Amino acid sequence: MDEMPVHLPTPNFDVMIQHLQGFTDEFGHCRNLPSVDTGAAVLDAINGINAQLEQLNQNQRQLSAQVDGVSRDLGNKIQRLGQRLGYSDLNSMIRLENSSATRSNAEITPLVNVETGEDITPFPATVGDVDAASAADINRILSELGLPTNGTARAKKQRLNRAIGLTLQKR
Repeated sequence: MDEMPVHLPTPNFDVMIQHLQGFTDEFGHCRNLPSVDTGAAVLDAINGINAQLEQLNQNQRQLSAQVDGVSRDLGNKIQRLGQRLGYSDLNSMIRLENSSATRSNAEITPLVNVETGEDITPFPATVGDVDAASAADINRILSELGLPTNGTARAKKQRLNRAIGLTLQKR
């Protein structure tokens, strides 16, 4: 009552190796499929877009820093301009006050430096002191008033007289 063993097929390893090699070769061709290749192309495109976005962000940061610098500079210049206008207004009031001084011994009020607002020192105390001022003093005072220092000695003295508020009539 022994039964005969059923003969079952055994694997052929050489055939298996051939089939696996063929499968591997064919699987390698999958990279040529548009759907697989497109995925890589999409990834490359996304990486390119990310690089461009980073460059745009860097450019934006640089522009923002430049705008901040220009804004600060502009704010400082506007502030200095406002101060200068205030000092010029003060000098206009002083000039009006000095315009009544006609005699050489008449006292005059010193003008202020248009950059600092400080009294210009030394400053001629009287009309006669203005007439006797040296060329160096005239140039210094004109400079502190923000006025040109070019021209002849006579032209500069006339410019100083007008700046102080003095009339050019005989004194």
